[in-house]
Amino acid sequence: MYFDYLGFVNFRNLENTKIHLSPGLNVFVGNNGQGKSNILEAISLLTSGKSFRPFKNIHIINKDTHTAQCAVGGKLVNNVVNQSLEFQIKEQSKFHFLNQKKTSSNLIQRKFPIITFSPESLSAIKSGPDERRNLLDEWICLYRPDKIQTLTDFSKALKNRNHLLKDYKKEKIYLDEFEALFDSLNHTYYRLCTDVTMLRVQAIKDIHNFFNKCMQRISGTKAKVSMQYLVSDVDVTGDSLDKIGHRLQERAEELRFAEIASGGSLFGPHKHDVIIQYNDNDSRYFCSQGQQRALILSFKIAQIVYYNARYGVFPLLLLDDVLSELDEEKRSFLVGFLKEYKAQTFVTTTELGSSNLSNSENMKLFKIERGKISEEKLQQLTGMESSEYESRNEFL
Repeated sequence: MYFDYLGFVNFRNLENTKIHLSPGLNVFVGNNGQGKSNILEAISLLTSGKSFRPFKNIHIINKDTHTAQCAVGGKLVNNVVNQSLEFQIKEQSKFHFLNQKKTSSNLIQRKFPIITFSPESLSAIKSGPDERRNLLDEWICLYRPDKIQTLTDFSKALKNRNHLLKDYKKEKIYLDEFEALFDSLNHTYYRLCTDVTMLRVQAIKDIHNFFNKCMQRISGTKAKVSMQYLVSDVDVTGDSLDKIGHRLQERAEELRFAEIASGGSLFGPHKHDVIIQYNDNDSRYFCSQGQQRALILSFKIAQIVYYNARYGVFPLLLLDDVLSELDEEKRSFLVGFLKEYKAQTFVTTTELGSSNLSNSENMKLFKIERGKISEEKLQQLTGMESSEYESRNEFL
């Protein structure tokens, strides 16, 4: 499945336009701040309802427009039937439409899998626990789309629980009412805590061998990698469902009064951590920046390989200014992988020459400047400068 075209209306700084795409590699070239990442963000929102960077609805809508909404849409082509997909954003709401019918973002995410590489994901190891948990949750959403609702339900339960704790701390409700509501919410909250923890633990187990093989191939060594899932600084990756449930229950009882005093939830999957081990050492402290990026690159490629092995297809691939973040060896590996990749790929870069992508088959090249996207024709396959582009201007 691939996008035949994409259209943008009032989306960030992008000019209202339609671009026709290659079913293979699509490369967007431009200086920083011109809108390259906005294109990939639009694709991410269109296929999942989520962005790979923080945003509010009002920030997505072009500030120079006189309307309070924007949209991105496209036509998807596969061997069975073509489908239209649209994502509309207003100041207070977001909607997905599949074949002109409103549908849920969860359904869209299940139908149209994507994997995103971004500078933020490459720095996940040295970032905080939030980024590392997100890395794992993105993997779960990709390969276990039937469990997206579980993650959504946990987020809602956590929000409701925090709201109740905050109301009681601010003395908006009486003790009797609080305890009754708190015990009622906790029944669901404890179950979802266990479910999400087990989902993450199983995700680590499922990708382990693929992760190891990819890292060994990228590094050219026999390096051993593994992942640990920490609950209160204790690795539970090898624990059973009952043991994990018991550990969470104990933690809940220990922190009950502290939660009431603080007005927030102090235990649960939102407090857990994910550690990547490199040759039995914590990669946060014992790996160089280059090794850390190689680990994340390996983890992402392992997801692609696993997904194809399980489902027989490849997800769409988005790479936002990632090539410039890698050293020559890892960049060459990734470019080689992209040239062989059997699904539609979108890449942004500030210069094509250094990326080694210019001799790729089945590639379309786009130049973006101040939000205007124009398809380009290569005059030379290597060493090209901006003056060597020939615009085709074939857009609606």
